[in-house]
Amino acid sequence: MRRDLVQELYDGAEYREEVKDGMQLLKHIREHFADFFTLKEIASINIAKAAVDAHDRYILDPNKLKYGMLNDISSELYKDTDIRSRFPEPRTYIEYFKRPVNVNMSAVKVSEDVPRSAEETIDAVLYTRHLDQIFRKNREKDPRLIWQYFGSPSGILRTYPGKAWTLNFVGFPNDYDPRLRPWYIAASSGPKAVVILLDCSKSMAEGNRFKIAQGVAEVVIKSLSRQDFVSVICMRENYWDDIGTWHEYEIEVLGCDYNKMVPATSEQQRNLLVQVKNLTPEGTSEFEVGFRKAFELLSNSSRAGCLSTIVFVTDGLDSDGYTVRCGPGYYARSGYVPGPECRYNWETLWTEVEQLNREQEARIFSYLTHLSSEATKKLPGKLACDHRGSFKVLSDSRNLITKMRDYFNFLANSVQNTQSYWTSPYRDASGLGMLVAYPVPAYSTKIKQTIGVASIDVTLDEIIDHIQKEMWGDVSTFIINSFGDSIFHSSFSPNSEIASDPFFLPIADLERASNETMPEFVSIERSMRASRTGQQTVNTPGKYMVSCSLPSVGVVCIVIRVLFGSYFDNVLWQLRAMYLHINKHRQ
Repeated sequence: MRRDLVQELYDGAEYREEVKDGMQLLKHIREHFADFFTLKEIASINIAKAAVDAHDRYILDPNKLKYGMLNDISSELYKDTDIRSRFPEPRTYIEYFKRPVNVNMSAVKVSEDVPRSAEETIDAVLYTRHLDQIFRKNREKDPRLIWQYFGSPSGILRTYPGKAWTLNFVGFPNDYDPRLRPWYIAASSGPKAVVILLDCSKSMAEGNRFKIAQGVAEVVIKSLSRQDFVSVICMRENYWDDIGTWHEYEIEVLGCDYNKMVPATSEQQRNLLVQVKNLTPEGTSEFEVGFRKAFELLSNSSRAGCLSTIVFVTDGLDSDGYTVRCGPGYYARSGYVPGPECRYNWETLWTEVEQLNREQEARIFSYLTHLSSEATKKLPGKLACDHRGSFKVLSDSRNLITKMRDYFNFLANSVQNTQSYWTSPYRDASGLGMLVAYPVPAYSTKIKQTIGVASIDVTLDEIIDHIQKEMWGDVSTFIINSFGDSIFHSSFSPNSEIASDPFFLPIADLERASNETMPEFVSIERSMRASRTGQQTVNTPGKYMVSCSLPSVGVVCIVIRVLFGSYFDNVLWQLRAMYLHINKHRQ
């Protein structure tokens, strides 16, 4: 096409000025998302109710069938995402799910650590099969629903529509434990402050004792979320050996801060897991100093509304062996005489912990890594009993989540009456990118326990696509969570393909990158994170003027609150604030 013809078309075109009403735009988007998310929330609530009904009917049925192994169950009753002969066939490729699925049935995913012969495993597979009916009803009411699923405390995931699980690089199904996923954690426990006390003394080097202790720490750390606070303390002390050599050790608080607990962010969790893995058991036992430090950390942390919990792991021995001495030796005519063997007085420790815990009211969960005699139960057992916790003997490090059910049941039942919330974004294990979930705890009044968590997903792409459809002209959009992290921004978008746990940059950093300096943005961000409405004009010399308003005219930034309520979440994210920069006019 010739340039003069193009110019002629531009010159002859009819132009008109169109005024966009910020309030109407806001109202339209808000109404859309209110309906959009309400449908999703109702679907998840319905799954939780159906799971409780199915569980109570099945568990209380005296005539229920008994099976010795999962494979003894017929293929009609048991479909598995990992076993080819039990795939939910026929599966048809649906673009919306980016894989072949069967919309007529669900399938179960069994974590690698879960014993397939355990009664609770078989029970969970059998009673959750009755969820297929509610899964299909939810999809009929809301055809845009993606994954619907239910996770049990035994480590069973029932997912709809039925699918085959993703494979790793050698062709085996990727492992997946629902109890360690963000959506399950969000609904199965409230905010908590957890101090993990590890016995790092020399006696823990025997057998697999310290491996078990490291496994307990790993499970607890992985079950935390950003709303939680955590510290890990390695308890040990200096000693002389039986030939008079001095060995120097001291109490060690892992992490980046010795004097206060840290939020259990993904970065902090990774850091702690690496440090726990690198620990070696050396030195003599020093529990009194360790417990003093634990209660000091609990008292120094900003943790309003948090449950205070101590997880204590030890072998329970009152001596670290012949080679560990609690005093220097001396030389006599007959030769070197070693110092006295270390013997510990548990009475002193019990008395001190009782005094320290009067204000904190922390619960103590004790785990014994070696049962050499009934005497080894004495220390951890009494601490747990006296401080409203529980005690468990662990013989190995396999399937620790199930073996630590007492700890996780306590966390779940402590929040049985709380409201459900949308999670922070995380990467979908089935390849749909970044998404948010609405998990709902399923609480059985029959047995007075949480029997699992139901949830549904919404992809961030779907949310962002709708917002961008409403934009026009020179417009940019960004979405943040209540921590001020950017979930979406025109200058940056987390890449869910490069990390299993994507990170999000602070919105203030991204806005400064766009606008050079804008000190007024501090107050704007504060209002955004509190989900408040209002208006503030910011002048950036040489750039452009931005106004945050509900509504405003000309240059605006609309703050949109889509859902209801507020919480301290990363776990309980609610798409609180969306900022729509509209009509940037250079001065």
